[in-house]
Amino acid sequence: MPRNKILTDRKTKEKAVTSPVGSRPRWAFSLLVGAERRAFLAVCLITTVCGAQEFCDHGLGPSPRDRRMNAVRPPPNHPLPVPDLYAELERLLEQIPRGRVTTYGALGQALGEVRAARWIATFLLDPDAPVRLPAHRVVLRDGALGEYFTGDSSEKARRLRSEGVAVKQGRVDLARFEFRDLVSSRPLTQLAELQRALVSRISLERPDRDPQLVAGVDTSYASINPGGPVEAAAAYALVDVDSGRLQWSLTVRRPVRFPYIPGFLTFRELPLYLELLAEARRRGKLADVVFVDGNGILHHRQAGIASHTGVAAGVPTIGVGKSLLCGQVDLKDMRGGEARPVTFEGGTLAMALRPGANGRPIFVSPGHRVDVNFAVDLARRLLRGHRVPEPIYHAHTLSRQAVGGAPAGVEGAKPQACGEGEAM
Repeated sequence: MPRNKILTDRKTKEKAVTSPVGSRPRWAFSLLVGAERRAFLAVCLITTVCGAQEFCDHGLGPSPRDRRMNAVRPPPNHPLPVPDLYAELERLLEQIPRGRVTTYGALGQALGEVRAARWIATFLLDPDAPVRLPAHRVVLRDGALGEYFTGDSSEKARRLRSEGVAVKQGRVDLARFEFRDLVSSRPLTQLAELQRALVSRISLERPDRDPQLVAGVDTSYASINPGGPVEAAAAYALVDVDSGRLQWSLTVRRPVRFPYIPGFLTFRELPLYLELLAEARRRGKLADVVFVDGNGILHHRQAGIASHTGVAAGVPTIGVGKSLLCGQVDLKDMRGGEARPVTFEGGTLAMALRPGANGRPIFVSPGHRVDVNFAVDLARRLLRGHRVPEPIYHAHTLSRQAVGGAPAGVEGAKPQACGEGEAM
């Protein structure tokens, strides 16, 4: 894609930034002051999403004593606030009056992104949520009741009927009962603006030398808690390019308070990666290139988590996605090791790479300070019998071990949303 199609015009961006912020909340106003400061503020913002616990660096097979001795406290969080999506969603639910309903999609739109509907549905299946909130007043977009925390929809129907809502054959007439006057600060819209602001900072130039040491970062989750924070572990794995062997690694385990929403993985996992890379840099273990388990510019706003990581940490990055987020590609009859272009909005943003004769393709895109050809060539070079390049494989294995999961395999580390939105 021509550079002017990937990166928006800087003057246009500055004009947009200086526009009035109207009724945006205070945290959003802080993010929109000055074009030159927006990317920096974005980094400061996302570093407050998680509460830190500990780092643990290790080589190959460290002892428990070594891990305790190497544990360090990460730096304090930046004081900038972040939108509390759980609290914002609860405020929206409390607006739905008795005798009316809304839809999961409408709640997502009120938050600023319709793809948040899946998280909202999961959140409302938490048995604790209906105790505090009118979860029974949320239905599917066609009026069907959908699931309820009890396991069936009969209790949901009973509660709606008790409030005067007619339920016929498991459906509500939305034309009659839908409540459309939801009021919200649309926090996800503000985060999407941050992503767009970052695009002008992304470099897609090929490095002037081949890397000797590369790294991978990945996150695994110890539990799925739809009602609140989840425990996560992120790992940084430093790998020799020629041998593909793990040289050094670092893990951090901590709670994550931002929910998984397609398109916004950055705000869930980037704080972990920034701390890992800062610690790797401090210890002289920063790689020449970092592979990120997630997309780079193969993103609806050309600013996936790999791009954010590269810009924020100042390192070349490559994104590796396991499902196609956006764009078009012909995957028919791909041979092992073959790569084919993924096009989106008139340009090539990534390459689909089939790791082996029987393996499913992965989607390799530049994150920052690399181009498409460099990214796919290096990814192919680091395929050593696994579906993903060795740095991602080792990072995934380490992160799974850190949360007590099985050490083998690369599937299931995070939710997938194929065909719905951004899975990475």
